[in-house]
Amino acid sequence: MRFKQLALCMSALAFGHVFGQEKNTTANVLDEIIITDLVSKNFQKSQQVLVLSDSIIRDHQGNLTQLLQFKTPIFFKENGYGMVSSPSFRGTTAQQTAVLWNGIPVNSFLLGQTDFNSMMLKSYDAINITPGGSGVLQGSGAIGGAISLENYLNFTNRNQGEVSFGYGSFSTYNASGRWQVSSKKWSADFSVNHLTSENDFDQPKKGWKNKNGAFYSNTLGATLGYKINEKHTLSYYGSTYIDERHFALVSFNQLPTKYQNTSFKNLLRWHYVNSRFESNLRLAHFYEQYKYFDNLPSIAYKEGNVSSVFSKWEGTYKINNSNKLASVITFTNSSGNGHDSGISGAKRSNLEASLLYANQLTDKVHIEGGVKLDYSSDYQTPFLYSAGLVYQPHKYYTLKARTSKNYRIPTFNDLYWQPGGNLNLKPEESFQYEINQEFNYKKLTVNAAVYYNEIKNLIQWIPTSSGYWGAQNTAQNTIFGIELNGSYSLQFNKNTIQLNALYAYTNSKNPETNTYQIYVPLHKASAGIAYTFNKNFGFNVDALFMGEVYTRTNNDVAYNLDSYALLNSSVWYEFGKTTKYKISLSGKNITNQMYQTVIERWLPGVNYNAQLTIKI
Repeated sequence: MRFKQLALCMSALAFGHVFGQEKNTTANVLDEIIITDLVSKNFQKSQQVLVLSDSIIRDHQGNLTQLLQFKTPIFFKENGYGMVSSPSFRGTTAQQTAVLWNGIPVNSFLLGQTDFNSMMLKSYDAINITPGGSGVLQGSGAIGGAISLENYLNFTNRNQGEVSFGYGSFSTYNASGRWQVSSKKWSADFSVNHLTSENDFDQPKKGWKNKNGAFYSNTLGATLGYKINEKHTLSYYGSTYIDERHFALVSFNQLPTKYQNTSFKNLLRWHYVNSRFESNLRLAHFYEQYKYFDNLPSIAYKEGNVSSVFSKWEGTYKINNSNKLASVITFTNSSGNGHDSGISGAKRSNLEASLLYANQLTDKVHIEGGVKLDYSSDYQTPFLYSAGLVYQPHKYYTLKARTSKNYRIPTFNDLYWQPGGNLNLKPEESFQYEINQEFNYKKLTVNAAVYYNEIKNLIQWIPTSSGYWGAQNTAQNTIFGIELNGSYSLQFNKNTIQLNALYAYTNSKNPETNTYQIYVPLHKASAGIAYTFNKNFGFNVDALFMGEVYTRTNNDVAYNLDSYALLNSSVWYEFGKTTKYKISLSGKNITNQMYQTVIERWLPGVNYNAQLTIKI
């Protein structure tokens, strides 16, 4: 029956594709900058999207984790500075947060999550944060929210580049470069990043310096585009990442360990547009590999790797000025192997088909909906849906409402890792409801959201009677939350002041035991001020408060992580005419707060960084 449903849906989508190719002599002129996002901008209007633009990324003096920790409601767990960093989005887990790279999901097939300390911030042109479920578009894992990392094609005449060198506390060195050249037909963007650190900061609670914490990483990126004509554009996106991280010791008698990670991403994209129809076809290959050395200096290790092939087609058709249709078809094939890990000959294929509809009923009312059928070689996956409403009675005020059903299938580690893997796991299912209100007046924006999320068959690794941790479907999880955020900008003479603040209340509980979800703070708040004078001098101050966190499923308060407050600041000065030089100085945790986001994984006290950037 599932195959019949999927075939029917795909037939409708194929008809939409053929219908969209009707003869039309009037073609839309492509924008000078082409983005990869096609469907969500027209069919996810009922979801609030936070866009971190290129200017925010360019001016931030820190890594991707630090930017998102201070600027979004997301809570990040870090196993130490520079170590694995994983998000908790609206009270969910890292595996329930979808991460997309130029439209393709990049959550690890081994762990189900993305390590945000392995993604170089300066390599992207924009980061789009979408709170709430979006499984109809993003597929498995899009329960708590989605984070989209975007690289743009720019078809303007330009030839520019920049190099940057930095030195910071704990013998931390970084160097990066980016070169962008383009014309009306070609677009090329190349980037390289290197980061290394001894990571030997003081740990007052331990009475020693951080031991066995050194790390390094190297990243290469490329974005290439060719504009065949006003309708057709071909592009390539590539990324290579290699790192090695030693895991800091938490006791004198602990064995030293380290972790090596390698990943390659390659994506080809064909974009087509005319006056009524727009299409994206993507073909991608990803490879990820890790090696875990659990008894240094021994060279023995555990290893796992996954090779994945993606194909994704999405198209939108403008029926008239008010009605639009979209369809998305995705096929994924993955195979995994490992050494001394239990993962051997693991394979998975997924075929997904979505159909979406949007209608601008009146000037004030917009409705949208979507359905999705999914076939997995491993599981009987659930039928997904989404529905949303946008009501704008006044140009200053907008009301949004949305509901959706989402899911997550187990990872290869959940199934095959030995000991602990469980071949009898069920997919997680989620039912969500959300209401969002936004007020915009001139330079002031205020947003308030309230949401409810119910997750069934939650997959967790918990202690077993045999003495090891194992993957199991536990009882359901219910989440209720409130998010408030606002921003204001002021310009006078040659001065610009930008203010922002946010607060998130997240109540994530197991309703059967009435216990809170671990590593989910009940309260999170942040605020920031940025000042710029004459475009060549500026400073910013950012503050963050994180509430107390449970680390045990029985909510034993003896193991709680204390609440903490952080204060970061930076100042910069830019000079030069043809060649511009920018000097930046930043201080992190300048109040020298002792804190941790994972139990026994203390993070640095006050630390500094100096940066020189040369723009050509």
